Amino acid sequence: EALGDLIEAETEAQRKLAVSNYSGALRDYVGGLRQNLLRAIALTEASIDFADEEIPEGLERQVAHALGESEKALAKQIAGFEDARRIRTGIEIAIVGAPNVGKSTLVNALVGDDIAIVTDIAGTTRDVIEARLSIGGQLVTFLDTAGLRETDDPIEREGVRRAQKRAEAADLRIFLSDTGLFEGKELFQDGDLTVLSKGDLTGEAGAISALTGEGLADLQRRLKDKVSDMTSGAGLVASLRQQELLLGAVAAVQTAQFANESGGQLELVAHHIRSCLTKLEQVIGRIDVEDVLGEIFSSFCIGK
Repeated sequence: EALGDLIEAETEAQRKLAVSNYSGALRDYVGGLRQNLLRAIALTEASIDFADEEIPEGLERQVAHALGESEKALAKQIAGFEDARRIRTGIEIAIVGAPNVGKSTLVNALVGDDIAIVTDIAGTTRDVIEARLSIGGQLVTFLDTAGLRETDDPIEREGVRRAQKRAEAADLRIFLSDTGLFEGKELFQDGDLTVLSKGDLTGEAGAISALTGEGLADLQRRLKDKVSDMTSGAGLVASLRQQELLLGAVAAVQTAQFANESGGQLELVAHHIRSCLTKLEQVIGRIDVEDVLGEIFSSFCIGK
């Protein structure tokens, strides 16, 4: 996976993430989790299988500690998944607004190429147009969407529906207006930007002009800061497959914790720890009974 990501990397941030995982960062991180869980299952199975031997007291507390630390470590990577995903697959930024507020002109100006058709005719943009570039080393895809308005044209109406759907699913939205009245505000989410356009025509303070470049540098700086914030918490897990495995692993750990706290359910504790280990196996490798026995025999004076 890491090698595939490295081959497909388009930006410096993508390359760094891929190189980190290819060099074993995720393997080492999950390997540490694996050892912690091996310790927990060894303590549990020692209590089950060698109850007539001299087993140290307080094993339940030690198991609880090991499981708690494992849960924290898993939760940290799960929490950083969304930011890591944005690095791996890119950040989508939708340009939203009424017809003829300058959405296509702005996309062309940001990308530095005539990607989108620009005319004075409302409804020119019917489908979502994508334009990709690197901002601050991060891959960003700008979405030039159809102007939001009521229309009897079935094709344009479909374009508006698609625009709303893509804008809602995007990582960030820029709401554009040349009047100060922003269309599509029902799509607004925390962190989205509102931008006044056509400053060369309106003379409004703070308005940008994608045509002349007025205020464009400031908008680019704002976007760079946004992109940086949206990837600052990135963990090592960037693929949906890995994320799903870790979600299953943390669920198993939590169930093991509950069984351990309930008392007298050591077999269930061991079962759920094994379930967690199985999930981790699919990320970094294999574990078998010899690993567990090795941990048991290295920790206690049993069978010697």
